[in-house]
Amino acid sequence: MSQKCESQDDHKYWHIAEAEAPLLISTDKELENASAIVSKALLVGIDCEWPPRDTGHRPTSTVLQLACWEPSQGLVVLVLDLLALDATATSKVLRSLFSDTNILKVGYSFKSDVFALDMALKSSEIGASVAIIEPIIDIASLHGHLYQQLHCPGVHSCGEGGGLSGVVNANLGHPLDKSQQCSDWGARPLTAEQLRYAASDAACLVALLSYFMHCWHQRQEELDENIEKIPVENSTMNSINLIKLCQTKLDVAAKDWGERWELTGRNQYQGRKKIQRTGGLFQHDLVYDPLSPPLKGKKMKNKKTAMLEFSAFPQTVPWMDSEKEIISTPLFLADVMLQGLARQLRLWGFNAEAVECVSKTERHIVHRQLVERAEIEGRVILTRDAIFMRRNLSDQAYFVKTENKRGQLEEIVEIFRLPVMQTALLSRCARCNGEFGETPVPANQLTAEEHGIPVGVLERVNEFWVCLGCKKAYWQGSMYERAMERLGEALQSLTVTGGGGKNTDLEPRLPPILQSKIGVAIRRNTVRRVNIHASARPASDTKFDDYVPKVAFFFPGQGAQTVGMAQEVAAQVPAAKELFDRASEILGYDLLKMCGEGPKEKLDSTAISQPAIYVASLAAIEKLKAEQGEEAAAKANVACGLSLGEYTALAYAGALSFEDGVRLVKLRGESMQAAADAKPSGMVSVIGLSSDKVAELCAAATAEVGEEKGVRIANFLCNGNYAVSGGIEGCEVVERIAKPDFKARMTVRLAVAGAFHTAYMQPAVEKLQEALAATTISSPRIPVISNVDALPHSDPEIIKEILARQVTSPVQWENTVQTLLDRGLEQSYEIGPNKVIAGIMKRINKTHPIENITV
Repeated sequence: MSQKCESQDDHKYWHIAEAEAPLLISTDKELENASAIVSKALLVGIDCEWPPRDTGHRPTSTVLQLACWEPSQGLVVLVLDLLALDATATSKVLRSLFSDTNILKVGYSFKSDVFALDMALKSSEIGASVAIIEPIIDIASLHGHLYQQLHCPGVHSCGEGGGLSGVVNANLGHPLDKSQQCSDWGARPLTAEQLRYAASDAACLVALLSYFMHCWHQRQEELDENIEKIPVENSTMNSINLIKLCQTKLDVAAKDWGERWELTGRNQYQGRKKIQRTGGLFQHDLVYDPLSPPLKGKKMKNKKTAMLEFSAFPQTVPWMDSEKEIISTPLFLADVMLQGLARQLRLWGFNAEAVECVSKTERHIVHRQLVERAEIEGRVILTRDAIFMRRNLSDQAYFVKTENKRGQLEEIVEIFRLPVMQTALLSRCARCNGEFGETPVPANQLTAEEHGIPVGVLERVNEFWVCLGCKKAYWQGSMYERAMERLGEALQSLTVTGGGGKNTDLEPRLPPILQSKIGVAIRRNTVRRVNIHASARPASDTKFDDYVPKVAFFFPGQGAQTVGMAQEVAAQVPAAKELFDRASEILGYDLLKMCGEGPKEKLDSTAISQPAIYVASLAAIEKLKAEQGEEAAAKANVACGLSLGEYTALAYAGALSFEDGVRLVKLRGESMQAAADAKPSGMVSVIGLSSDKVAELCAAATAEVGEEKGVRIANFLCNGNYAVSGGIEGCEVVERIAKPDFKARMTVRLAVAGAFHTAYMQPAVEKLQEALAATTISSPRIPVISNVDALPHSDPEIIKEILARQVTSPVQWENTVQTLLDRGLEQSYEIGPNKVIAGIMKRINKTHPIENITV
C-alpha cells in the first residue's frame, strides 16, 4: 500500500494510492463479482459509514467497505452501497465472509460496525453472528496489547489523539483525513472524496496489521520463550495466537509493501511452517497455536441424536453404564451462565467445576476450553448457551432448560439420577470445588492472612473447616441455624439415597454431620463478614434481626454525580425543588445551580458531591411520589446506601431529618477532603480478580512500600470488582504488579480526593463523632443495612457509632446485597442519579429485577 501523494494536502494524510482506487458496488451483478473477490481473499479489512444520527439511536450503516488482500491480486477495496443493494443478497455475502475460517477479518472496535450492519440489513442473523465470527482481530485491542503489555519495539502510542486516525498517525506516519467523516452518507451519489475516505478507513486496517506483524516479528524469539507462561483464559492469548495466525496465513508486506514474506498455503491448521524472507536475509521455523483449531475427540456419530435439538441426555456420560446406573463419581463442568448451579451442586457434595467469566467476543475460545477440558477430565458440560449446542461441538454436553437455580438443581438430580446422600452434604468447598479435611482445624493452627479469617472471628471461634484446595476457612457463624433450616427444606424436596443404593425417606431432623461442619459458610464471601456487634449487641439494636426483605431501595454514593442532574425533576416536581432550596440555605450556595451547571471539577469535589448526591437522591423519592403515588414511594421494607448513600437511606427510613442529613454529609465531605489534603493518598479499582487475590495483591504492595504507605481493600463491590485504598506509593505498586503478577484484567486509578475507608480518614472520624453526638437520630421505621457490618441497626447510639466508623471501614456492599438475596429479596430500586448500583447488582445476580428512579 502506498502513501505517495500528488498534492501538498496529500502529504498531510495517509490514504490509498491512486492505483488502488476503490470499486463502488451498487448493482446485483457487481455484488456477484465482489463476492468472488471476497471469497478468494486471505485478509479482509472491514469498516462501515453511517449518516449523523440523534443521540440514543443506533447507527444504521449505508456504506460498507471491504479491503480484500490476496497474494496474486494485491489489495482490492470494495465500497458497497447498502442503499442500492438488495439486503438479502448482501446478507448472504456477509454471512459467508463471517463464517469462512480461511479469511482473517480485521476491524477497529468492530462490534459497533456489526450492529450498524444489522440495522441496515434488517437481519438479526448478522448481529447475532458477532459472537462467532472467526478468525477476527480488532486492531484497537492488538495495538493496546503490543504497546502496553508487550512493549513491542516500533509500536507507538497514539497519544492524546486516540482513535483509528491516532493509531495510523503514530505508526504509519500520517493521520487519516477525517474531513468526510460527518458528511451525509445517506445522500446519493457518493462523492469521490467520500469514496476515497471510506476506502482509506478500511485499507489502513490492512496496513496497520502488516506493520504490527513486522514489529512483532522482530521480537518473536523473546515472546516465544514466554508463550507458555500466559494462561489460555487470558484475553491477551487471543492477540498472540492471531499474530501467529497472521504470520502463517498471509503473504503480507513487511514495513512497506515492497518487501514480502513468502508463505505457502491457506490452511490455518497446518502444523509447522518455514518462513523465508525475500533476499535470504533470515530464515527460521515458527511454531504457532491457531486461534480455533479443530477440536480433538470423537466426531458426532449421529447428528440427529446429538445436541442439535437439545436432547434430554448426553450421548456419553463417563460415570454411568449402559443402564444409566452410577458406577463412578459424577463430574460436571458448568459454563459461565451456570456458575450458580455449580455452587449448588457442590453444596450437595457433587464435583462441579465452572469456567471463568469472559467477554462475549471470546465465546469461541470458551467453547474450545469447555470441550477440551470436559474430554480430559471426563466431565459432562452443563450449559445454557444455545449457540454452543447448535454448533455440535461435543457429545458430552447437556442443555439445562430450567431458569432458576433451585429448578436447575432438581433438573440435574432427576435427569442424571444423582445419588443425593446425607453423608455428602457440605462436603465440598462452595467457592472452589475443593474438599475439606476429615477433622476441623483448631484456631491456634490458622492465621487470619492465609485463610482469610477476620481477626475478631479467629479470637472467638475455636475450630474451623479448611478447604484443601483454596485453603479457605469456614466456621459456624451467626446465620448457621438459618442455613441449616434452608438445607433441611431443600433436602425434603429431593430424593435422598442411603447406603446400598436404596432410596430412603429423609429423617425429620438434620443428619449429625451438618451439626459439626461448615455452617453458614456454605456460600461464598461468608468468611469476609465483619459482624462487629454480633456477639454483644444490646436488645435495643436487634429489632430488625429477623427482617425478611421483599422490596429494597438502594441509594448511590460518591461518583454518581453528573453535571446536569436533577434539573428536570426540580422543574417538574415542586417538592423536589423545595429540597434543593432548603439545602442551599444550609450550604450557603445554590446547590441546584451547581448540579446543573458545574463546573464538573467543582461538582466532583468531595465537599460538594456528597451533599449534591444526598439531596438529588431524596429528590428522586419525590419524583417517585409524583409519578406513582405515596404508596409506591413507601413500599420498600429495607433500605441500603453505598457509603455516602447510607445517610440517604437513614433519611428515607425516618431515622434522620432532611436538614440534619444535609449538615452531616456537608461536614462529612469537608472533613474527608481535609483529611485527603493533609496526607497524599489514593484509590485504585482492580478488575478481574477474586477478593482473595486482591487481598494478596494488597499484601504484596504493602510489603514493598511498608505499612505506612500500604494499601488494603476499601470497597467490596462485587466479584471481580474491588477498590483498593491507601498511600500513593502503594497504589502505584498495585497498578504496576496487578496485571503481570496477579493476572488482573485491568486497574483504574479512581478520581477521588484520597484513600477513603482507611485510616487515612481518621481525622474525619473525630469531627463526625462530635457532630453526630449533637444530632438527633431515631430508630428507623424499616431496616437500614450498614456498610460496616452488613447488619440492620435499630439503636440510635450504635447507628451514630457506625456512621462515624464508616469512613475508615471497608464497604461490605457485596455481603450486604448477597444477604438480602439470601433472605428472599424480590425487587430492588436504585434511587438517585446515575445507574451505578444497578450495574453492580447485575454482576452479583444477573436475574434479580432492579429498576432505576433517576434524576
